[in-house]
Amino acid sequence: MKTWLLLLLLGCLAWADPITVTLHSEPEGATIYDYTGNAVGQTGKPCRLDGKTTELTLILEGYRPEPVYVPVNKLTALQGKIFRLEPKSRWTALAYWCKTHPAELSVAGLAALGLAILARRRQSLVQRQLQRASLMKEGGPEDSLLMETVGRYLLTEVVGKGGMATVYRGVPADTLDKSQSVAVKVIRAPDAQEWERFRREIDICRNLRHAHIVTLLDYGHHQQMLYLVLELIEGPTLREVLRDRQLPAAEAWSILEPLLGAVAYAHQNGVVHRDLKPENIMFSPKLKVMDFGLAKSTDSQKLTATGTIMGTPLYMAPEQIEGGNLHPATDQYALGAMIFEILSGRPPFQDPDVVQLIYSHLQTAPPRLSDFRPDLAGLDEVLYQMMAKDPARRYPSLVEASEQLRLHLQS
Repeated sequence: MKTWLLLLLLGCLAWADPITVTLHSEPEGATIYDYTGNAVGQTGKPCRLDGKTTELTLILEGYRPEPVYVPVNKLTALQGKIFRLEPKSRWTALAYWCKTHPAELSVAGLAALGLAILARRRQSLVQRQLQRASLMKEGGPEDSLLMETVGRYLLTEVVGKGGMATVYRGVPADTLDKSQSVAVKVIRAPDAQEWERFRREIDICRNLRHAHIVTLLDYGHHQQMLYLVLELIEGPTLREVLRDRQLPAAEAWSILEPLLGAVAYAHQNGVVHRDLKPENIMFSPKLKVMDFGLAKSTDSQKLTATGTIMGTPLYMAPEQIEGGNLHPATDQYALGAMIFEILSGRPPFQDPDVVQLIYSHLQTAPPRLSDFRPDLAGLDEVLYQMMAKDPARRYPSLVEASEQLRLHLQS
C-alpha cells in the first residue's frame, strides 16, 4: 500500500515538472496565455510551460483568439504543430497574404499597374479623340494641312494668309491644350530665294528680344515646307483699330511710343523691317510688331532681283521702290506714312492705280497734316522730314524722330 502511494506521488510530481516547447501559429507572433491568464511566451519562440497546463490561448491583434486544449502529460505533442488563426476582417487576411507572398504580390502588383496604365492610356486616347473632334469642328475652311502635325504642333485653324505663307493656329500635339496655342507660319514649296529669306528670318527673329516684337518659339521644315512657330497674337490689328478715323493725340502717342521703340530696337540690332504697315501691328492687348518675313539685315546681301518690288506700296520708301539699298531710314519713311494715316484718317498717298501711287512716292511731296488736323500743325515739318525723298534728309535715327513726335503729341 505504501509503495503504491509513493509511486502515485512521484508520478504527480513528474507530471507537474515544467517543460520547454515551441508552439507555432499562422501567422507567427501570437501571444501565448496559460489557463490562469498569464502570458507565458510567443508562438515561434521557445517558452516554458507548467506541466499542469491543460488549456492555452493564442491571441494576436486583428485575429480571433485561438484556444488550445492540451491533454494531461501531452505538452510535447504541441511541438511542431501549427495553429492557424482566423482573421477578424478581410483586410487583415489580405495584409497577411501580402506579407507572406511577396513574389506573388510583385507579379500581381505589376499586372495591376499594367492594367492601370492601359486604362489610363485608353482614357487619354478617348479624351484626345474627343478633343481632336472638337478642334476639327472649330477648324474653319478646308485646307490640306488642317489637323496635320507640323513639328510638335497640330494645326487646327487658318488664321491668316499671305503671298507666300499661311499662318495657322497650332496646339501641342501631345496634349492638345488650347491654352498653349501658337501661330505656325508655313511656307509652301519654297524656291531657292525663299529658302534664303526663311533662313534669314530665323536669324533675325532669334536675335530680337523685345516686349513689343513677336517672339519666335521654334522653327524647322516639314516635308517640302518650312515653318516658324511664333507666339499667337489674337487681338486686333492697327488697321482694325484705325477704321479710317483720326485718333486723338494722346491715344496716337500711346500706340506710337511702343511702336517706335520696338523698331528702333530692331535698328540698333542691325535689322530693317521693310514692310511696316497697320496690318503688321497687332494688340494682345500689348502692341506687337509682327512679320519680319520681309525684314532685311543691314549687313546681308541684297536678295531681291532687279525690278522686283517687295513691300506695301502705300508705305513704301522711294529707295525701296527703286530697288536700292535699304537701311533704317527706309522704315522711318513707312512710319511717317503710317503716322500721317493715324492722325489724319487716310494715307498720305492713295490711288487705285498702283503705278500712279508709286509715282507719288517717288516724285510728289506728301500733303501737310495741318490740312486735316489744324491742331497738329507743328507736326508738318516732322512728318515732312520723316518722309523726305532722299534718305539722307530724314532724321539720323528713330530716336530723334520719336522725341520730336513726343513733344507735339504730349504737349
